[in-house]
Amino acid sequence: MKKIMLITMSVLVSLGLLTGCGKKKNDTNNEGNNPSQEEVKVNTSEDVIKDQQVETLLFEQTSLIYDGNSTLETTVTNTGSEVVNFSSFNIHVMDGDTEMVVLHGFIGDSIQPGESIILSSTYGDDLTKATSITYEIVR
Repeated sequence: MKKIMLITMSVLVSLGLLTGCGKKKNDTNNEGNNPSQEEVKVNTSEDVIKDQQVETLLFEQTSLIYDGNSTLETTVTNTGSEVVNFSSFNIHVMDGDTEMVVLHGFIGDSIQPGESIILSSTYGDDLTKATSITYEIVR
């Protein structure tokens, strides 16, 4: 009986080792072969990435990148001496005289004097052809 149990245990251990405990190894490298993978594009238009001052808020270090979604990021700094209160920001994305879209950004409801916060807003279409953006404080 002891031999049968030992043989059974050996077989079970061997089968467990051979199957790899259910782990599936995928060793094919499909990187770059996916036709739905989007090319990364960056908008370098001067009027998109330039620093802008709206009241006492400075919008700087702006980037607009498309990688399947457009993501606009900018650093918002309160350059004033008082707390600035708001509910959100509207970001008007323009192509010449035509408004492409209005993005909405949220970074809380106030910003302290000297404080900097990164504002990020994402949109589902390619905005890298935008020629300018402007910011609006919504109170």
